[in-house]
Amino acid sequence: DNIRLRAGKNDISNPFIRDEFSRRSIIDMGQVTVRGDFCNVFVNAVFKGYFNQCERPREPFFQEARHSNLKFDVRNITAIVDGDTLAFNEAMNFAKTHPMSSLANYQGLQSRLDVVNFADYILFNAHAAMGDWPVNNYVMDRERSTSGLIRFSVWDGEGGYGGFNRNPGYKIFTDINSTNFAIESTPVRLF
Repeated sequence: DNIRLRAGKNDISNPFIRDEFSRRSIIDMGQVTVRGDFCNVFVNAVFKGYFNQCERPREPFFQEARHSNLKFDVRNITAIVDGDTLAFNEAMNFAKTHPMSSLANYQGLQSRLDVVNFADYILFNAHAAMGDWPVNNYVMDRERSTSGLIRFSVWDGEGGYGGFNRNPGYKIFTDINSTNFAIESTPVRLF
């Protein structure tokens, strides 16, 4: 129901390959994210370009992917696109104010965050040496229920695998632990 035509403006040398490979890789890890394909676009029989058409990570997508007819909170990098921020803000505040060295606190976080999904998300971005991550390239979703967990999806992965001039051997965990990010990134706070 919701598609987006991506123009590949950040992946000029080999449009869409890194981005689509990133999304397909996280799917191969058993996680949920949008899928895409490649297409030529014609308008009134005039060629307009080569695009990557993909699903949009919005509430209808997550309802179908997660087999739920309930409402969802969906947040992209900086904005809520469906629902509200109450559960996200509460989880971030919990992570900020409760040390995860305590088993009880870690179990409290597990009631808010799908930790397996989050570990896969972190490992994928580290493996890809994602060029503009961790302050970019994610969508979070959460079913609006008492048992709803925050989950991360890969979005905008053209900065991986050597994109944005980041060597695939880049030590991303050193960067996460030593960099004072201008904005507090949700993935960094949870990590």
